[in-house]
Amino acid sequence: MDRPETLLAKSRRNNRELSLERHLRDTEDASQQIFRLDRRWGQNWCRFFKLNDAEMQKRFLLNLRIAGLFHDIGKANEDFYRAVTGGPPFVTQTVRHEQVRSCCAYRKCGSGCHKIAPLM
Repeated sequence: MDRPETLLAKSRRNNRELSLERHLRDTEDASQQIFRLDRRWGQNWCRFFKLNDAEMQKRFLLNLRIAGLFHDIGKANEDFYRAVTGGPPFVTQTVRHEQVRSCCAYRKCGSGCHKIAPLM
């Protein structure tokens, strides 16, 4: 398979397509707007999770941006591209994009448990 010019986030609908890059950037932008610290949602979120000082809030917003940019990065593979571009009626994906996201978010800790890996 030749390398596609544009990776897609979803199947084409009504002659419209959404690139994976646009989808990831839109998600990043939406998360930043929803969790703005000068608005009620962002303030309440930080208060509920006890993100009280400016440095913790800054790290939260950075991690939120990274999460938005990487939440569907697993779609950047040949199987997913074939699935959304009208390949065979059903394409079995070697690795589901949700699994790739999970692998990026978790790491093994010393005691054998798993926890979310800090991005900073």
